[in-house]
Amino acid sequence: MKVLCLFLLWVLPAYGLPDSPRPKLNVEARTVQREPRFWDRPMKLEFTGMVVMSSFDMAQTCNFLHQGRPERLLTQSCPGNVALTAGFDAVALGGAWLLHKTGHYKLARLPMLYMTGVSTYGVARSKSLGGW
Repeated sequence: MKVLCLFLLWVLPAYGLPDSPRPKLNVEARTVQREPRFWDRPMKLEFTGMVVMSSFDMAQTCNFLHQGRPERLLTQSCPGNVALTAGFDAVALGGAWLLHKTGHYKLARLPMLYMTGVSTYGVARSKSLGGW
């Protein structure tokens, strides 16, 4: 008898409840906003610009070091400068990805643009000092 009472207490509430009303859907709630992709066309162009300017800057820096001119900001070895610049570029790319993943889509453009500007400054400075 106890088992039957427990069974009825377990089964009856499920069948005894009325159906719940259907939820009202907002028209605005139906539109799902997708997050923009990280590697869209502007981000690819910014990454390409950063890599091109960094490469050109390092080529001029290594040429200056080969000629015996001292480097003002970085190390005095070509492989060290290239590794350091590649590390800075990787940190810029990681920072852009991190900002993108946290929802700061417009701010995600800044780290790579900053590194492009730094390398452009390096190229302009090398040109002013008589670089090729």
